[in-house]
Amino acid sequence: MRMRIQMRMVALLLTMGLAACSGERDASESADVEAAQIPPATSTSPAAPEPHGAAASTVLDAEPAIRLRSLRREQSGWTFAIDIAADAGQSRIDVLARPPTVGAAPRAWNQRVAGEMVDAFATDLDGDNLPELLLWVRDGGEIAAGEVLGWRLAPHSEAEPLRLPPLSNDESVGWRGRDQFGVQGRFLTRSYPLYRESDEASRPTGGFVRVLNYALREGQLVVEDSRLEPFAGSP
Repeated sequence: MRMRIQMRMVALLLTMGLAACSGERDASESADVEAAQIPPATSTSPAAPEPHGAAASTVLDAEPAIRLRSLRREQSGWTFAIDIAADAGQSRIDVLARPPTVGAAPRAWNQRVAGEMVDAFATDLDGDNLPELLLWVRDGGEIAAGEVLGWRLAPHSEAEPLRLPPLSNDESVGWRGRDQFGVQGRFLTRSYPLYRESDEASRPTGGFVRVLNYALREGQLVVEDSRLEPFAGSP
């Protein structure tokens, strides 16, 4: 009887030991499965995207750049260095004029204008071997009206200013800007299309261009002659 009881106890202990081992193995396998489902940590993270509109904001907040130009002109031994800085519809024009005479001091001056400088002409319109510097300036308005600012130079005196005379009543008939300037021989030439009253600013239909030739007489620019030339289209 005692032997039978001992054998049952041994069987019971063996059963309990096997169950404990099986439980530990199941727990270990469950932990391994959970660990496999967790993504491994990375040492770097993806770069955060820039806020929408950040680049556009930077461009909009930036101030408009100043446009710079430099021109060089020569006439009668004189050298003209012209620097233009344009910004927000205004221009500053700096001029340095060097005379050909040894020991003569250079001239330097500046001019502020509304709009922009289109071109510069170094001339000797009156043939006295003393140069003139003429600057073609155009405003920034819808009609792009043009004018000329000028100076007459001499070796031992200050630059004398030159200005175009205003248009006469006849010359202003049909005028609405779009002036063009150039130099032909001893003349400063100006041309502009003629408008009808009902024309749009970009579409003159007057059919003609008025051409004015300016001469330099006694230190003044004066109209030498005026004529009409056929014209079709927009300037």
